Amino acid sequence: MEQTTQHIATFKKQNRTFVLYCVFALALFITFSFHLQTFKRKHINSDVVEYYSFVTAVFECNDLSFTSSCPKHYWAQKTKDGRHVNKRSIGMAYMYLPFYAVGQGVAYIQGRGDDGYSSTTQFILVIGCWIYVCIGLYFLGKALVRFFPMHIALITLTLVLAATNLTWYTNGEPLFTHGVNFMWLSMLIYFTIRYHQLIKLFDILCMAICISMLALIRPNNILLALFPFLYGIYNRKTLLDKWRLAKDRYDHLLLALAVFLIPIIPQLIYWKYATGNWIYYSYQGEKFYWDRPMILEVLFSFRKGWLLYTPVMIMSLLGIFSLRKKVKEFFIPVIVILPVFVYVISCWWAWSYGGCYGMRPMIDIYALLVFPMAAFIWNKKRYQAWLTGVFMMGTVGLNIFQVWQYSKVILHYDQMNQQTYMAIWGKTRYPENYDLLISYLDYSKELKGEGSFYTPKDLTEGCFTVEFLRAHFVSSSDTVSTLLNAVPEQVTPHETFQFIYNFASRGYYIRSVKTGLFCTHDYSTSFIYANQKDILRATSFEVCFLGNNKFAMKVPNGNYITSSEGNQYSLKADAVELNPAAYIVLRKFIPY
Repeated sequence: MEQTTQHIATFKKQNRTFVLYCVFALALFITFSFHLQTFKRKHINSDVVEYYSFVTAVFECNDLSFTSSCPKHYWAQKTKDGRHVNKRSIGMAYMYLPFYAVGQGVAYIQGRGDDGYSSTTQFILVIGCWIYVCIGLYFLGKALVRFFPMHIALITLTLVLAATNLTWYTNGEPLFTHGVNFMWLSMLIYFTIRYHQLIKLFDILCMAICISMLALIRPNNILLALFPFLYGIYNRKTLLDKWRLAKDRYDHLLLALAVFLIPIIPQLIYWKYATGNWIYYSYQGEKFYWDRPMILEVLFSFRKGWLLYTPVMIMSLLGIFSLRKKVKEFFIPVIVILPVFVYVISCWWAWSYGGCYGMRPMIDIYALLVFPMAAFIWNKKRYQAWLTGVFMMGTVGLNIFQVWQYSKVILHYDQMNQQTYMAIWGKTRYPENYDLLISYLDYSKELKGEGSFYTPKDLTEGCFTVEFLRAHFVSSSDTVSTLLNAVPEQVTPHETFQFIYNFASRGYYIRSVKTGLFCTHDYSTSFIYANQKDILRATSFEVCFLGNNKFAMKVPNGNYITSSEGNQYSLKADAVELNPAAYIVLRKFIPY
């Protein structure tokens, strides 16, 4: 009886501690909201437009066909037979729905209309996503204290909040999937631990809901369903125990499977309605390249490297070695799920995952990675504790500062490289010639499973647009003149050029696809024209590869071609050395 009373007292104390910690977390979010101007941002944008459009299509438009102008914010996707279908799955719509309803209630009380996109509703949706992250922190904390002292659990939770890219996806772009997935995985871990201790049906049904929602929100996260099956296995005996548990409680597994399917059924019905098929792959034209994993880039690149932009996670990797002794139940789940997860996300064609801060898909497994992190922090000798503490504070400071840089686009959302990273290090303003430092990626090349940048061989294959960074796309000045211009106001990139390698000069002949004429350099005026039918009379241009899809072009006398206000943006070989007006980006033109 005394033990039971003591257990209840401990349980209540833990609950109070983590509720207070969630209050602390909300205070932290409010602080960050001033730091990042959270409530001055428009949050229904980018991927959120499609996630959220399910809600407004049903409750504002009463139409899921997406064929009208309602909802007003929607990116139309078409099937092969011309039907409109939402590319995203409905998981996030479930999560937005309660707070959309609150927004509608507020609008009703105030006596005004709200189409679901008002600043008030967006404010309420942000608060809702903060609540989801706090729920995740609560359950994750409850899971941590089953293996670690309270102070280690609180330190680890704080590091996840303040030293990782979850900081940005809680405040900068809170309506994205990652904070919500953090919650579901935290709950999955908690209920898995509890089920193995108590063997109660309620816990395994909660696990099924968590797995279902993780998969519905981001299909890749079905990998996290491995966790309950691997948890607690660390030798032959525990493997046999797990097998016996599955056999003895097969009824639990069957009921869990039924519950797992419940949130998924509306998705299947929607696909049937929208496409005529119960199962539909909505990411048409996008794929995984299983034979080309970009693992080193995912982990270490200056573009998005996980360990570069979230160095605190180095402690998680080092902590894996401590797991086997300190929290052996988690050792197999971590060493299986982490490499498989990294491999899968690195095989997606857009391995950088578009405009984002750091390697955002990794946030989805942070709730699992806090356990090796906590194992690393725990029981350090005094000098090790001091070093670890300094490292932790350094990562918190670096993350908060870089999140601010990202909010100001000083740290670029997808065009970073080593040169850019070094140029912005510690800076609160754009470095000089920032536009010359960043990378210029060709996503159409990545979509085909190739690299982001062009090689000399690539240059002779296909047609390219030519764009001067300080001007715009190159074209003929008018239908009569053959003088080439790159005027800033010109917005159409559809005039294209072919590059034909000249083995004799090791340069390139450049041919206008529109006119079929080759480019020449007028030595008397230095202007560049597309006016020559005969390739043997055309100029052979040297193309200088400056890295990251940046180029410059030289004429035979060694001068660089520029396009600047000084020569009315006509192309002219007037620079004796490389200058900003000479920088060019080439992109392969793909007609749609």
